[in-house]
Amino acid sequence: MHVTKLSCKSKDWNVAGVSSNQLFKVICEVKERFTFAKGNVVFVQNGYGSADYFYKPKGSYNLFNTCNTWVDNVLKNSSLKQVCGLLLIFRYLVSIKNEL
Repeated sequence: MHVTKLSCKSKDWNVAGVSSNQLFKVICEVKERFTFAKGNVVFVQNGYGSADYFYKPKGSYNLFNTCNTWVDNVLKNSSLKQVCGLLLIFRYLVSIKNEL
């Protein structure tokens, strides 16, 4: 899974209000989709730049099961609707990465 570390919030992003229960569900869904070893997400390799990383997911990705599908499924399983497009939502999910 390709993850980009974000150091600040962009002024171009839209705010999506979520309840504490929905946020908890998102965090649980994200944790369920990564492979852990000794309590940490399994790191695979550095990504495309200094803030990009690849981590070992559970399962695999292909033409019909992409990272966008992954985000869509996390949102659906967390009782959140798709808002502002998948890329903006993915950035939102990555921003809670530190909760893992």
